[in-house]
Amino acid sequence: MRELVLVLPDFFSFAEVFGVDELALQPAGSAGFVLSGFSAPLAETVDPARLIGEGIEASLPRGAESAALRALASEIEMWLHDLPLNRRRELRGEPRISTLWLWGGGMPPRDPITASSGASSEARFSRLVADDIWTQSLARLAGLECLPLASLREWAAEGQATLCVVAPLAGRSAENFDREMIAPAAAALLDGRLERFAVVANGRSISAMATDRHRFWRPLRSVFAAVADGV
Repeated sequence: MRELVLVLPDFFSFAEVFGVDELALQPAGSAGFVLSGFSAPLAETVDPARLIGEGIEASLPRGAESAALRALASEIEMWLHDLPLNRRRELRGEPRISTLWLWGGGMPPRDPITASSGASSEARFSRLVADDIWTQSLARLAGLECLPLASLREWAAEGQATLCVVAPLAGRSAENFDREMIAPAAAALLDGRLERFAVVANGRSISAMATDRHRFWRPLRSVFAAVADGV
């Protein structure tokens, strides 16, 4: 999955081409971009993180209203073809960006999300750490505080009852994330400053308790290896 960086003139260009249809493209941090002004709630789409290392043909938009989504994707392909962004990438010896993967949307929940719905107090975390805009939005709807990944060291050092981290899938190597983000939290678990710590990555999660430090017979693994194993 290639990380795409657009500069201000690129957003102006998008507005010039698609603004007549009241479409807008806005940066969304590590999550990519948010496209607003387009509605196809019945189209079935797939999070691109699920497709890392796999083919995309079987995961293209399908179902009712998917034709409109595919048509928009084709128009975006034509817009990207002549964008200075791709000329800059070619000069740097980087591959061109041919399209944007459109996903998300869907029907809104029947009942509003509240701070007390969906989970018991025992299952909740006192802190949620993520740079992902979708996680931040869900946290806001649920009344949870969501802090940026850069603050993980600080919160782990201060100690919290429970901490949940949503790992980024682009822009950071697994080794760097393990060393810079996970190690401080693991240290806090070992010395008792943290009771429970969970990492969520690409739909999978791994959770550790402070008492797990007594399970010395378990093999040492990186956090992403543990998430992949699911245990």
